[in-house]
Amino acid sequence: MRILVVMKSAAGRSGARGTGGAEVVAANMFGYMARNGDEIYVATDGAIFSGLRDIAISVDEMPFEGAGFALLGARLCMTAKIYGADVIVSEGPIPVDAAAAVAARMAGIPCVVRRHVIGKDLRQPVWRQAIYEAFDAVSVAAAKKVIYLTEDARDRDRWGSRIGKSEIVWNGVDVEKFSCVERTLEMGPVLGMVAQFTPVKGWPVFLDAMDRVRERFPSVRAIAVGAGPLYEEIREEARGMGLDDRIEWTGLLDDIRPALARMSLLVLPSYREGLSQACIEAMATGLPLALTRVAGADLLVEDGVNGFVVDQGDADSVARAICRILENEEKYQGFCQASRDRAESLFSLQAPADRLRKILEETVEESD
Repeated sequence: MRILVVMKSAAGRSGARGTGGAEVVAANMFGYMARNGDEIYVATDGAIFSGLRDIAISVDEMPFEGAGFALLGARLCMTAKIYGADVIVSEGPIPVDAAAAVAARMAGIPCVVRRHVIGKDLRQPVWRQAIYEAFDAVSVAAAKKVIYLTEDARDRDRWGSRIGKSEIVWNGVDVEKFSCVERTLEMGPVLGMVAQFTPVKGWPVFLDAMDRVRERFPSVRAIAVGAGPLYEEIREEARGMGLDDRIEWTGLLDDIRPALARMSLLVLPSYREGLSQACIEAMATGLPLALTRVAGADLLVEDGVNGFVVDQGDADSVARAICRILENEEKYQGFCQASRDRAESLFSLQAPADRLRKILEETVEESD
């Protein structure tokens, strides 16, 4: 198959070097397909993740922001025709999904939309939410398939099982590339968070939780991986709390593994997720998780075994979960091993990549 992958880049969104989770997922999935004979082409708006660029026959950069829905659709249609694509796969966000789905209709080929994040951002102005809902309706109507990361994510979506073209494909990771790291609490706990600096990721909750953990573990430090529009605001908040010098701010990273190896656990107090790739990669290195109750959390965490799931927006509950993971070395080592075991048993790459390829193949055959 010739597959045109359409996605916004993390660098295009933030202006920083590095990669976001959706790009890593795409590189994993489509890299597997490329190694098995499929031709991958990418249309993006900025400096895409090197792992995705390396497996693509061609990467076309074009403006997404400010291009206008019709113009972006026309450009994507032309790109699909130039490369003789059999199918367009849109990796989001929703306005890009809509343009890609319409472009596929114009090109006479199917479009498959993959939903990485579910739910409205209620912090956005009502008018912006309305625009997103309109794009959402267009993308679902024009796409041949809508792929969700978990059944939980599908059920949380307003379309979900109401449409007769939804599929479930989990994220996966090449577990062998993420060695299980031997960790100890002797040097003091290091909290980790890997996320874009946007309102839905819950960075203020992370800082509040870290401040509470400091009362129990005075030597606590943190590694913050990511970039985004709230970066300076969050750093200023950390300074005001006396936490900034305890946090290593890495920006976006092309290779997350060295940072994960120095963390004691991963914290993700999000308000919206699909199925966090950062969490899967952290688990593969043996990191316990402290997550809020979002789509995919119950799949990632067996409560009390490899981490804890707590309510959204509750910094005190997040802090208590962190302290329970870190309370003694023997229990901590059990959490670490359980995370690695869960990653190996549930999130190895081959099964979800094979399933995605089968869905794409069947969609192309049905459209002929």
